[in-house]
Amino acid sequence: MAAIMWGSFSTPVDPEVIDRYVDEGRDADPDERTRAWLEMLSATAGVRWIAFHRPDPVPAAERVRSLDAAYAWAEQHGDARLLSNVLHNRRALLIANGDVD
Repeated sequence: MAAIMWGSFSTPVDPEVIDRYVDEGRDADPDERTRAWLEMLSATAGVRWIAFHRPDPVPAAERVRSLDAAYAWAEQHGDARLLSNVLHNRRALLIANGDVD
């Protein structure tokens, strides 16, 4: 929630905390659908680092690879909600990193 609904929190959640939650979820060996959502959230955390005016410790290319994995799963399984989140966050991540082509 903190990655995609950040405006719902009275105090912004630090992106380091978001990354930690996502990593804990990945380490828990989740089912494929949950892993796909975690991949999308990992990429979204990259946008939060930029919003906090702090350097993202994860390279942008790795965040985009996470989106690619989430996109592939969403498309293969017809998960429109995940797909729309992936596309929205891909745009935000790429723009935030200066890729406007």
